Amino acid sequence: MSLTRPLHKILRHWALVVRGQMRQLPMDRHGSPYGAWSVPRGLVNDQSVCYLAGAGTDISFDLSLVAQTRCQVLIFDPTPKAREHYEQAVRDIRQGLPYKAQDRPFVLAPSVLDDINFVNEGLWDKSELLKFYAPADKAHVSHSALNLQRTDSFFEAQVRSVGEFMEGFGHEALDFLKLDIEGAEYAVLDDLLARKLDIKAIAVEFDELNQPLDKHYLKRVRQRIRALHQAGYHTVEVDANYNHTFVRADVFERLRQKNANPLGA
Repeated sequence: MSLTRPLHKILRHWALVVRGQMRQLPMDRHGSPYGAWSVPRGLVNDQSVCYLAGAGTDISFDLSLVAQTRCQVLIFDPTPKAREHYEQAVRDIRQGLPYKAQDRPFVLAPSVLDDINFVNEGLWDKSELLKFYAPADKAHVSHSALNLQRTDSFFEAQVRSVGEFMEGFGHEALDFLKLDIEGAEYAVLDDLLARKLDIKAIAVEFDELNQPLDKHYLKRVRQRIRALHQAGYHTVEVDANYNHTFVRADVFERLRQKNANPLGA
């Protein structure tokens, strides 16, 4: 069966941009099959601060990461349904009920909530009130500042840059930043790289690989990947959903040695 043009272009992107730049690290997978993300093994511990942007109605990754590492997690999502989902999950966990994601139950101690907070704002490259456009399917949750699905319905929400949030919360560095923000990742990445923020690892879903705005979408994705490489990050994983994980070179070397000799770490 012949490949569709979009899939053909994505595979070409993999061959030209990603495959030759990959560096291997052991990865730990957290969350449900739908909501899972990977974190480099040994990166996150109980002293770590992680910003996870884009929650939707599956926070299994966020909860699993906290439960396994006891790190501090801040979830960022401006959509009303995401906030409602988070608040219901908190109520359930406090009552001793399992958190269910895609019909998979996660049994969590209520103490996991001590290390997790929800911020009902979005990430962007500056502080402003921004329009978020609805998905074409009303049953879906994720809204897009870039209007990836070309709809007319929107709501407005407060957004800020990663640097502004870090300053406001008193965080000098981040161990892990996840960006699943429906096209806003371009502005966020451009800004944090320009500011040279201290972020050890960044995981990104480039949403245009699924919802391209125009024929130039791969150029935009490649520009950001190359910018991350030029800033000293290595690509360590691209998963089946084309989520890209990048680790800063100094951190990569430390984790490589740590995982090669775990008893001596």
